[in-house]
Amino acid sequence: MNQLLSLDHSLFFSINNGWQNPFFDLLMPLATRLGEGWILVLIVVPALYIYDRKNFYRHLVLLSAVLLATGLVGRVIKSLVDRPRPLKEMADLIDSHRVVLHVLGKPLREFSFPSGHTLTAFSAATFLSYQYRRYALLFMFAALLTGLSRIYMGAHFPSDVLGGMVISIGMTWAICYLIQKYYDKK
Repeated sequence: MNQLLSLDHSLFFSINNGWQNPFFDLLMPLATRLGEGWILVLIVVPALYIYDRKNFYRHLVLLSAVLLATGLVGRVIKSLVDRPRPLKEMADLIDSHRVVLHVLGKPLREFSFPSGHTLTAFSAATFLSYQYRRYALLFMFAALLTGLSRIYMGAHFPSDVLGGMVISIGMTWAICYLIQKYYDKK
């Protein structure tokens, strides 16, 4: 377990400190917004309406169900795991000037696992990839950028992002599969 935590911290510093540059300081806060539900609504709902009006209401309901389900599961896991975020976990090292964290945005300290922004971004990306396979790489790239932004901004460890990614992809595929199997065939 210590080796995994060491790897997690090493990857965190590689991204959080190692990638630090003015361009990413502008890009990553924008990318992180793709993990906020209301931003996704502003982007995805009009796109669904314009691109696929025939299936708009069906996809809107399914996407809402996926985001709600993964969001609820994510909140339950966050409260059960109760992992501190990098700022809290490394507070002594920061105070003694042994490490420096690159923090953009609100300094968060509680409920790190899983990353909620990553859950939201990958849930939406997985759902959209399931429905519109030809754009899957674009959707998944945007979600991956969102997850990486959470590390870059100092809000999450890589394992928090990986956990959010795995949970959301798994749940979204399961929901889409069950709906296709039981609802669409009626």
